[in-house]
Amino acid sequence: MAVCLFLAVYVPAFLLTALIRPTIAVAIPLVIVSSLGVCFAIILALAKSAHRLAEFGFRLPQAKYVWWCLALGAVFGLIAGYATYLFPTRPAYDVSKFAPVLLVSYFVIGASVQEETIFRGLLQTILARFFAQRIEIFGFTLGSEVVVVAILFCLIHIPEGPAVGLGALVLGLVAGEFRKRSGSLVPAILVHMLFNISSGIFEFLPRFGH
Repeated sequence: MAVCLFLAVYVPAFLLTALIRPTIAVAIPLVIVSSLGVCFAIILALAKSAHRLAEFGFRLPQAKYVWWCLALGAVFGLIAGYATYLFPTRPAYDVSKFAPVLLVSYFVIGASVQEETIFRGLLQTILARFFAQRIEIFGFTLGSEVVVVAILFCLIHIPEGPAVGLGALVLGLVAGEFRKRSGSLVPAILVHMLFNISSGIFEFLPRFGH
């Protein structure tokens, strides 16, 4: 079910990009916006009514979850960012010439909102309807739907390198559990933003060192 929804969201976006063949500066926001639009359409169809959108994380969290996600997101984000710095991989596309405002818009804001809405908003919610168990991993109790979606999130990032894949797995577990406990997508999006900011800081360290 989760894989089918994942394909339903992303395949139209990539087909549109392949058809238009835009520059990378246009392709990135095109994929973000089109996949997010399809995701919203699916969520609206599954929610069936506006008041049920809260089930998919469209609600404000309690303040304690915001503070915890900022603290843990910063710590885990820096660790993940440093790991990708130690074990660099060749990126799928070159964004080194992008203006800072585009980097922030695309990768800090856009990608965080898009991926969290898709993975923690849509996929995790649907899995929780049929597969909501609590499992213990290294002494921590996590939702089974959190783990499954985090593994899927990891798998799509593995081609970027083992360190990136591992960071994506950690991000998926942290963001997913915040989404589950708070009932909101806000903490998950904030955690994702912190991970991406940390990765960006370490990615551009060599540039500033010359």
